[in-house]
Amino acid sequence: MNNRINFIIDALMFLVMMGIAGIGFLMNWVLLPGREAALVHGGHVDLTFLGIDRHQWGDVHLVLGLVLLALLVLHVVLHWKQILHLLCKLLPNRPVRLTVAIVFLAVCAVLVAFPVLVRPRVEPAEGGGGHYRQQTSSPGAGKGEGRGGGRGDGSGKGRGQGR
Repeated sequence: MNNRINFIIDALMFLVMMGIAGIGFLMNWVLLPGREAALVHGGHVDLTFLGIDRHQWGDVHLVLGLVLLALLVLHVVLHWKQILHLLCKLLPNRPVRLTVAIVFLAVCAVLVAFPVLVRPRVEPAEGGGGHYRQQTSSPGAGKGEGRGGGRGDGSGKGRGQGR
């Protein structure tokens, strides 16, 4: 039974990792970001695959990453005795083993927590027609009207309609 559970968890981890890699490749090489998409496709375009845009695929990528993290924790819990045995065998000196374990766990904690700990530098964007920038030539510029400047005019026309 234990071998079957380990195999299932390992197979799921592999499938999730392949999904993460595939979606990463999709976002990098197919669903290009704004400027690259404009260069390749000759102007502002909305790129989608299976009806999902780059940012939505990023959300799927994040969810799969969280699933992988949960499966990895489960994997480590199920193999904890093996991990301890191997660590004791590789590092027989207890103080060295403890130091290595503390440093390893600290690095893992920093890598997982760093997005919460950092703040982006915010600078005004230069030139170009960014996705959320308002057009100053439109009559409602500055009032949330115009391209990407707000939630719309209440007409019910959503993204991708009426273009």
